[in-house]
Amino acid sequence: MRTGLKIISILQIIAGLFVAGAGALTAALFASGDTSVGSTVEMVALSVVLFVLEGALAIISGALGLRAARDPEKSMLAVIWGGLTLAISVFSLVTEGVQQIVSCIIPLLYFIFAMNVRRSRK
Repeated sequence: MRTGLKIISILQIIAGLFVAGAGALTAALFASGDTSVGSTVEMVALSVVLFVLEGALAIISGALGLRAARDPEKSMLAVIWGGLTLAISVFSLVTEGVQQIVSCIIPLLYFIFAMNVRRSRK
């Protein structure tokens, strides 16, 4: 389970960097005058904030997962952050449709591995 948590944590960090990068790219495109990214400043700003927030949560949870994989005694925060990222992914799934199901797989696996590492410390 520790190896699984390490792998999923690294994937969380990579995914978080991509998501945060997408938010930065959206902001840059809008700032350059590209109207294809959104029709209003408010919608683009909300989109950028959500992208960056989701990316930051994934990066933080990935780092906490790596820490928990090294030391199962420190796994409680990984479980909490794993549940948080899973809840956000499920919310996205419900609001955006079934095509987002893939976005739930990594957080789900992360949460399962973090819970198992937490249980193994006993």
